[in-house]
Amino acid sequence: MAPYLSTKAIPASERLIFALDVPSTDDAIRLVATLDEAVSFYKLGLELFMAGGYFELIDRLADLGKKVMVDLRFFDVPETVRLAVRQLARRRPAFATVHGNDAILAAAAGEKGPVQILAVTALTSLTPVGSLSPLSWWDSKSFSQEGGRGDVRCSPR
Repeated sequence: MAPYLSTKAIPASERLIFALDVPSTDDAIRLVATLDEAVSFYKLGLELFMAGGYFELIDRLADLGKKVMVDLRFFDVPETVRLAVRQLARRRPAFATVHGNDAILAAAAGEKGPVQILAVTALTSLTPVGSLSPLSWWDSKSFSQEGGRGDVRCSPR
């Protein structure tokens, strides 16, 4: 195995992150209740964020002993991202996604507390022409190894 890849043992029950890509927090709560002990880790995305009750849902899942990945792909000026991550860290998610350059990623990592920052290297729907410049493999590897930052999330394509 390559020296820069993690060899951390992750229990099978924590390898699956279930995407709560539903239009309301009520739908999300029903799914969590249905899945019960079968799932312990949930991803909350932008649609659910816009539905309202997002932060209360994070708190509720944490109270149920569930882990949460906040997939809002923070992308703004570094200071704004830093302050947003500081606020989010109070909600106890396990992961949060950030998309941006080194300054944005460093700002997020500086305020993350126990939250692991996942760097989104490129959005899969963007075409090479006219897209945001993604992190190179080398940059993303360096990012994940420096400063206690989390990991890199990217498309397999």
